[in-house]
Amino acid sequence: MKRRKFTTNALVKKAKKDEHHNWFVENSKFISKIDHPLDAMMKMFSMNEKNASPEKITQDVLVLSAKKDHFVPIKMHKILIKKLTNARSVTGLIYDKETNANNHCQIGNIPLVCKDTLDWLNSN
Repeated sequence: MKRRKFTTNALVKKAKKDEHHNWFVENSKFISKIDHPLDAMMKMFSMNEKNASPEKITQDVLVLSAKKDHFVPIKMHKILIKKLTNARSVTGLIYDKETNANNHCQIGNIPLVCKDTLDWLNSN
């Protein structure tokens, strides 16, 4: 119990000093719907290759990636596409500096991402 309290306090302290760390903690809490920072982080860390099942996906899939994503490395784009073995179709788009959408969630050119997504939806 002491270690848990110590770890939670250290996590919260670091989040107060580092905006990226704070974003990760708060985003983890939001995504997991878990209010306790340490529990939310542990849930996020459990989301790994052992617990993913991309082979179960059978619908059309659009994978959007950004070359300079601060959270999801670009190498994950190809890895994910290769693992979608049973998807009806897989379309992958990678945004770069020239498109001005090369950040996480393609921040920088939302209209382009919306257009590409709508074009994909209309074609599938």
